[in-house]
Amino acid sequence: MRDSLKALFFYLCAFWFITQGTIYAQNQTSAFKKIRVAVLDFEGKGISAMEASVLTDRLRSNLVETGVFDVIERGKMEEIFEEMELQLSGCISSECAVQVGQVLGVSRMITGTIGKFGKTYTIDVRVIDIETSRIIEAIPLDYTGELEGLLGEIRKVAFRLSGREAEPTRTPAIATPTPPKVKEALASLTLASVPIGATVYIDGIKLGLTPTTLDEVRTGKHDLKFTKNGYLEYEKDITIEPGESKVVTVKLERFNVIDIVSNPRGATVFIDEELKGISPIKVNLLSGTYTLRLVQKGYDRWEKSVKIDQDWKFDVKLLKLVPVQFLSEPIDAEVYLNNKFIGRTPTLTTVPEGTYSIIFRKENYNSVAQQKDIRRQTTLNAKLKMTDEYKKILAAQSGKSSLPWFKIMGGTVLAGGAAAAALILSGAAADEPTTGGGDEIGTPPAPPN
Repeated sequence: MRDSLKALFFYLCAFWFITQGTIYAQNQTSAFKKIRVAVLDFEGKGISAMEASVLTDRLRSNLVETGVFDVIERGKMEEIFEEMELQLSGCISSECAVQVGQVLGVSRMITGTIGKFGKTYTIDVRVIDIETSRIIEAIPLDYTGELEGLLGEIRKVAFRLSGREAEPTRTPAIATPTPPKVKEALASLTLASVPIGATVYIDGIKLGLTPTTLDEVRTGKHDLKFTKNGYLEYEKDITIEPGESKVVTVKLERFNVIDIVSNPRGATVFIDEELKGISPIKVNLLSGTYTLRLVQKGYDRWEKSVKIDQDWKFDVKLLKLVPVQFLSEPIDAEVYLNNKFIGRTPTLTTVPEGTYSIIFRKENYNSVAQQKDIRRQTTLNAKLKMTDEYKKILAAQSGKSSLPWFKIMGGTVLAGGAAAAALILSGAAADEPTTGGGDEIGTPPAPPN
């Protein structure tokens, strides 16, 4: 009996620990929320665009492998941007990454460069917080070896970003033979700028401020970049020959700061058909003439050609689009809005809120014109009256009819007699009340005969 009680107590304890462990694991799983990120294609410096794209795709896969990130696929990114008639290519700056992140609805953007300097590959990865536009993490990594070895380095980067330790890959290591050392032919390079004091980079590596001279530079192709606050970034590719003493001087162009604010906020901003971001936004532009366009769902598109020669601020009020239905009695009247033909009644369209000149026209009828302030969904119904000339024609036609009755509707004689025609054309039929939905537009006096 005592043994049976001990066994029962043991099983109850075991069951309690198992259930509590399961509940804890479920709570831990539900409390963990993946970080939604998108990865822009790495910029390749010294490697091809195809190789940079392959390495970017591998980083996306490795980020998913960590289990920490919810990664937007490149195909989905392209689909979203195609719908908005935008381009992903060429977006490498932090400012552009933030703008893309806002459009995609992610919390973080990952961008970076992969370059080759001599025999060493350099990987620079940056994580940008979309809400603050700040770089919250940067991972620089150097690798010497074959290009294929970068796949393993990219995996290390993904797990470092996740904060988790990467499991060793099962791919067997490839031994890289050590080539015999050959003394390289070197050259000198002097870099200058107007104005001076620009920060200069060579192949993505910061050198210092201009003017500066490098006495031992490897020969071949190099990428130069000059940056200075208030001036447009300048990039240039150069080729250095063995033993050459090369001097490069660049003139930096000052840009204007354009502040764009919209009411309501959140409009998509384009300058010369290029996406710049979401308003409010500040954009750096050289002096010149540009086409500025703001687009927001439910509002009329705002577009203007502007000449920029100094810092400028644009406060743009977007006009809400309002549905308007146009009706008339009789139907098939032409409708003009601010002297622009928009269709024949009945017709439905949307217009920006505002005050409009509206005209209804129909052959053999007096035109109806009115000023109307449209701020909300509206139905406009115009009652057209025949011209006196048309009434006389109908009266003459009705007098020739041998039928004992007639009726005039919509300007068409269905039947008639002379006595009845005189009665109706005197005003009895024309003044009968008519019904119709919406705002009724009055009829101006008929022109004199």
